[in-house]
Amino acid sequence: MNIKELSIGDWVRYIRKRKKNDDYFQVAHIFRGEKEWLVGRKNDDIFGSHSLRLKDIEPIPLTPEILEKNGWNKIVRNIKYQTWVKGGIYIRKYSAEEWYHLFIGRFEMKFNLYHTHQLQHALRLAGVEKEIVL
Repeated sequence: MNIKELSIGDWVRYIRKRKKNDDYFQVAHIFRGEKEWLVGRKNDDIFGSHSLRLKDIEPIPLTPEILEKNGWNKIVRNIKYQTWVKGGIYIRKYSAEEWYHLFIGRFEMKFNLYHTHQLQHALRLAGVEKEIVL
């Protein structure tokens, strides 16, 4: 994962962790260690042993299950795509594409959403403060 893609509050996955319950976490802080970038988990001590190397985390793929768990309602209009809606914001996934599209009202935002943290960034840029739940 690239440091420029990461923000405080983003959901990411620790790829070396074996316990399934602890795989996902929210970023609490990002800082430069002696040799590499380090990322801290939410609620961990900023200088504790739970800071992880950037190379040990990866983005979480955006899925219909994540959308629906966060209150997006699925609308099926066409066999070519699926659409989820929540409060005037639409997310559409075309069958032929690997990414999701974001619409605010009738206007398509020019974001290709592959990962959960990209949806978080797009919503923040659109002025929607929405906490994502995993």
